[in-house]
Amino acid sequence: MNDGLKQRVIGAIVLVALAIVFIPIIFDENQTGPSNVELEIPKKPKISMLPIERAKPPELDAKIVERPKAPTPEVVPALPKETVDTPSIDEAALFDNANMPVSWTLQLGTFKDQNNAETLRDRLRKSGYKAYLKVDRTEKPNLSRVYIGPDLDHKRLSDIQVKLKKEIKLDGIIIRFLP
Repeated sequence: MNDGLKQRVIGAIVLVALAIVFIPIIFDENQTGPSNVELEIPKKPKISMLPIERAKPPELDAKIVERPKAPTPEVVPALPKETVDTPSIDEAALFDNANMPVSWTLQLGTFKDQNNAETLRDRLRKSGYKAYLKVDRTEKPNLSRVYIGPDLDHKRLSDIQVKLKKEIKLDGIIIRFLP
């Protein structure tokens, strides 16, 4: 083959390749150009600029909120040994810093074996107490603690503490309930 013929063949191949690429682009019926798109934008909402009322704390029963009057010296009974370290109404604030009611719980025992803790919890529940269990997984081995409560009335838990000490020979401690 001579050089002139080779150049004509290569030129023809280039022209056919360009035609294959550009003819579909030029004669494509699906491309109609930029379309007119209409957008429906909703109107600006009307916002009331009235002040928002802050939520009021719940009103508690007057028996809970009312501080007891100081008893007269003749009426003051001798306190049993178990209730000597019970905080007074001044020490046990009715609300914490977040304006939430302060509640208490009675811790009765800490167990390494969770089955023993569950047995005590179930026994207390059968006796009518609101008993629950918390497992502390930060300690090794895991410790399971049995509680009764929570209750807003510290004195009620003190009475339960004395009663359980007589019934099942367990000394418990009353601590602040933190969920």
